[in-house]
Amino acid sequence: MDSDSGIGSAINYCPGFAHGGDLTLQSVDGIEFHVHSAVLAIASPIFEDMLSLGSRQTGQIVTMGETSEMLSLMLGFIYPKRSPVISTFDTLENAFHLADKYQLEGMHQQLRQRLSLADSPVSAYNDPLGALRIASAHGFQDEVNLAISISQKHYQINTIDHLLEISKKAPASIAWIKLLAVPLIRHEILSEVLLNFYEPPMRLAGSSFTRALCQVCSESHHYGAHNSPPEWQARWARGCEVPRTLTIASVRRVAVAGASGYVGYPVSKALLETGVFDIIVLVRSSSVDSPRIQGLQSLGARIHGVSYDNESQLASILQGTDVVVSTLNYSSVDDQVSFPGRLTHWSSITHSQELASDNNSNASKTKKQIIKIAEDLGLPYVRIFNGLFPHWYIANTFFQFYSSENKILIYGSGEEKNSWTSVEDVARFVAYILRNVPVEQLRNRNLRIEGDRKSFNEFVAIWERKHKVKLDVTHRPISELDDRVSQDPSDHEAAIGREMFSGRATEGPISNSLFPGWNPESLQEAI
Repeated sequence: MDSDSGIGSAINYCPGFAHGGDLTLQSVDGIEFHVHSAVLAIASPIFEDMLSLGSRQTGQIVTMGETSEMLSLMLGFIYPKRSPVISTFDTLENAFHLADKYQLEGMHQQLRQRLSLADSPVSAYNDPLGALRIASAHGFQDEVNLAISISQKHYQINTIDHLLEISKKAPASIAWIKLLAVPLIRHEILSEVLLNFYEPPMRLAGSSFTRALCQVCSESHHYGAHNSPPEWQARWARGCEVPRTLTIASVRRVAVAGASGYVGYPVSKALLETGVFDIIVLVRSSSVDSPRIQGLQSLGARIHGVSYDNESQLASILQGTDVVVSTLNYSSVDDQVSFPGRLTHWSSITHSQELASDNNSNASKTKKQIIKIAEDLGLPYVRIFNGLFPHWYIANTFFQFYSSENKILIYGSGEEKNSWTSVEDVARFVAYILRNVPVEQLRNRNLRIEGDRKSFNEFVAIWERKHKVKLDVTHRPISELDDRVSQDPSDHEAAIGREMFSGRATEGPISNSLFPGWNPESLQEAI
């Protein structure tokens, strides 16, 4: 076995540091690194002082106090090569310790950048709680603010599930959870028990207990005057009527807007296949007789041909609807503005076609406008970000992948990871959460789901291997997409494309765990 065989080989050399150099560093686990003393001295004043003291012979072995894994990581930052990937927060913490110990300023700066880079496994975008812990410990205020901002969008400290998730990811926060969050939850439970009179035993109407009430406490009506028992007085004192929380059992009527479309049809079908929802299908009148819509009708859906700008028509159709699932595409996004005002205070809105992350395109701004209207009306909403649909990407030339000609255009290097999810998996996810997850846990949340995370270069490799072809790959700078959006905010192709090709479509924690056993298709399976 030669000297480049790797760690654990017969002669215990580290790959990449087996030859050359005038100094040998030996880790605590016996692995040797042949290094250049001049490089170490330039990078670290500690190494400079250490190497300048006393006489030193070429090839001298210096025993270090670090493992081979951490020495290899440190040298990866010192030498002018591609910086190592930091995949866990434990590794990041140990790396910071090394950088501080040997006063490696360059390494320290690069490690700090890992907390805010979108494509970094240890960034606030991928794990805001982990990044918050590290940033707080090291006093990185900008990174702390970023992690807090992202965490607030994805975690609610007044729900037990979120608190459990927070405690697992950040065990050091358990004491603060006990101090602040537990009393908050206790307060909500007591308020619900004492001041919500919709369910027995607090709801007295029709119960035999009412016969035990005296005349003063009994509810009565006399010549138009309403005498309230203590429960109604307590509700009045609270300041408003307590709205019923939508639970699994209370979500019955679901309306799907855009049911004839690429997303709307599989979502409607998945909801119907659960057998528990009363499904209302909203389509333009011209699509009512299409085979897809007729197929949904045969499965039990009630079909309504609508004009989305006819608010009185929508108000009539949506009367009594619990949830509206909007699957209208970007070209019809303006039609969704009328939905919130047509819903009752029991309803909620689910957007299930958010391809990437928020951006500054006209379509994204309109969606945010819809959410703002819903918030002003007190309507809960859920936004589902699902990444790029593999089948759609292949079947359309929207992003200039010409499969029949074996040609593909990639903006940027193609190394940035992108989020991919099949439309069928999105449909299954929507149906599952509406049936099994209490709506209160979904209230006003942005859910990012992901079937697979692969770069466009990996897509090319998978496609070539699976279809036994060679693709003609053209690269163009991502800045071209930025320029297009700046010049024309309605350029949806450019707005979505730059999120995909830049890696921003993978930002933020994923919510796949809401559907245990989901097992979405990988990119290789999907194409």
